[in-house]
Amino acid sequence: MRIPSTVPAITSVHGQKLKAPTPILQSENTLASSPHSEPISNLSKTPPVVSFLERLRELIENLPNDIPEATDYDQLAIFAGHPEQFDDPAVDVSDLWETSLNQRLKSVLGWGREGNVTDIIRRGRKGMDGLYNFIKYFTIKRGVSEDLFEGKLSHLMSAMEKLR
Repeated sequence: MRIPSTVPAITSVHGQKLKAPTPILQSENTLASSPHSEPISNLSKTPPVVSFLERLRELIENLPNDIPEATDYDQLAIFAGHPEQFDDPAVDVSDLWETSLNQRLKSVLGWGREGNVTDIIRRGRKGMDGLYNFIKYFTIKRGVSEDLFEGKLSHLMSAMEKLR
């Protein structure tokens, strides 16, 4: 059995063709539409979105000079090799975090909040650079979400910010 529609028939709407917009910029630095023009650089802007990897790289590059270079005996030295050694291409990216990466990070960083993480911050390939390369490999090459790493490393990154 068919049920009749209770919605009235739609009528088409015809509008007017709009004029082309007039440019509002008088020059690259001022707005023409206002007699009290502000330089564009003074207008509030949305800050650029910085990815987790970019933020981590910036923190590493700005570590104070008194942070020592990592050695084979430092906790982060485990990440100094090729990240591929921790990868299993047979494991789907959606399972990779739970089956491998989270445990690897937990073995070095703990649960992420306990202990003095400042003690593990070191410069170089066997330090923060190695950890960065590890994370970069798994986020870019394997597609693991940066959010997972960000959650795990937030305490470490906060400690790095305090060192500045």
